[in-house]
Amino acid sequence: MTVRDLKEYHNGVECNVLEVSRGNSDWEGVIYVGPSVDYLPVRFVASYRGTAMQDTSVTYEPNESVGWVASEWESKF
Repeated sequence: MTVRDLKEYHNGVECNVLEVSRGNSDWEGVIYVGPSVDYLPVRFVASYRGTAMQDTSVTYEPNESVGWVASEWESKF
């Protein structure tokens, strides 16, 4: 896993971006985590040979008991 040095934004949330590869596989995963939501994942992208095969976004809302809970979840295939 590698961390990109630059910040990116997803749905208005500043994110740190983590890249996950599967060794010599043609698959790659990218995870966007949001510092403003305690580094929870706000977007996942799975790509095969550079083409996005799945793109999932998660929106959170504050919760007194646990900090953050998912309020929306959208996946595109």
